[in-house]
Amino acid sequence: MAINPFFNKNYSSQSEQDLYDDLMEESIKIHGIDIQYLPREIQKIDSLFKDVEVSQFTATHEIEMFVDSIEQFGGEGDFLSKFGVEIRDTLELTVMVNRFDTLNIGRPKEGDLIFFPFNKQLFEVMFVEDEQIFYTLGKKFVYRLKLELFEYSNQIINTGIEDIDNIQYKNAYSIELTTTNGNGTDFVVGENVYQGADLSSATAKGRVASWANNTLELIDVVGKFVEGVNVVGDGGASYEIDLPDSYEDVELDMPNDPLSDNLDYEKEADEVIDFSENNPFSEEDY
Repeated sequence: MAINPFFNKNYSSQSEQDLYDDLMEESIKIHGIDIQYLPREIQKIDSLFKDVEVSQFTATHEIEMFVDSIEQFGGEGDFLSKFGVEIRDTLELTVMVNRFDTLNIGRPKEGDLIFFPFNKQLFEVMFVEDEQIFYTLGKKFVYRLKLELFEYSNQIINTGIEDIDNIQYKNAYSIELTTTNGNGTDFVVGENVYQGADLSSATAKGRVASWANNTLELIDVVGKFVEGVNVVGDGGASYEIDLPDSYEDVELDMPNDPLSDNLDYEKEADEVIDFSENNPFSEEDY
């Protein structure tokens, strides 16, 4: 037996759905907040484990969302672990489906970031619930985003918004170079610097995290900087550098941290296991 068409017609009524959509959108615009949404751009995927190895965030979209966590952040909060003080705040936000569609980037995705303006922190989208309000009037109207405080792990963040980009500058692997002779023009935080004819053919390059008191701090370093060759910036600054004694004489395709022990461990491991053998893990020649 079919449903009563006189009472259930609203489940297929476009006008009723549009009215409800407009009311929900107006409610979020009244009671919600403007946030910056950062879609993740995947640069490299591990071919074996299918994990994202390199990702970057360069685009931002301002959109209003409703904060479902009205009393406080969720999660375990701040606590002292064996690794030190950890902050595991969570957050839930609601955004309209139609409003999000106007961004032309598809649906919200796990791995995207949201900049929460009140504490100036990035939160990572861990799960997108699209059936929280279960087909009111026969349609899905909202996404509910479940977020966790973002833990920076060397992603590239270059949005042009100072509060957001500063999160990378404070947490990324970096090297410090002492500047000597130069033209007196200042390096600017966020600009590209390089050694070589130009940025595209540079033998070494990176981005400026800070520059003060003749100390140049760089992130996203690729290649090997050498003494006696000026470091040139996009803005025209050009200075010679002194390298620290701990600077490794190797060429890298990842951030060059002079305090890292990777090479030391690799050399020790080479002496323990001889990978030139057919069976390096066996004590006998089987």
